[in-house]
Amino acid sequence: MQILINYKTLLIAGFSLIIFSCNSSAKKDKEPKNNQADTTPASITPPADNPAEVARESTQQKCYSNDGLKYKTVISINFSTDNGITGSVMSQEYGSDKKESTTFTGTVDADKLNIRFTGTPPLLGAASEWTTRPWALDHSSGKEKLRIVFNSKNYATNKWAETEYEFDLAGCK
Repeated sequence: MQILINYKTLLIAGFSLIIFSCNSSAKKDKEPKNNQADTTPASITPPADNPAEVARESTQQKCYSNDGLKYKTVISINFSTDNGITGSVMSQEYGSDKKESTTFTGTVDADKLNIRFTGTPPLLGAASEWTTRPWALDHSSGKEKLRIVFNSKNYATNKWAETEYEFDLAGCK
């Protein structure tokens, strides 16, 4: 009889040990393991679920300005990763609250921007007109510039000629 009691005690102790081990193992699975570091690099961000956020991530905005004789002109360009561009041109006459602006679309090929205005381009002055010639990004001086060819009137000769205007890289507002 005593062997049977010892056998029951050993059997109960064995079952208790198994149950204790199972409970302990379940708790370990719920707690983070200290020896496993998060292997996700800090520079990688998860993809955006919102399409607007995806579009924002795939474009880079740059602004360029030119302080002409009578007008200040600001050009804002959104460069997308698929070589497409969108943007706007705003021109304001000095000493006036009068502003004109329009938007444009286009493509980029190397440092050439082929632009198509969606509306009437704003005034730059009485003697300057927009052309359909490609715009150019110039990095040669160490500072990025946007170069645009306009038809301009030379007051000395009273003749119209193509003239290149420089727009300096500026902060976007």
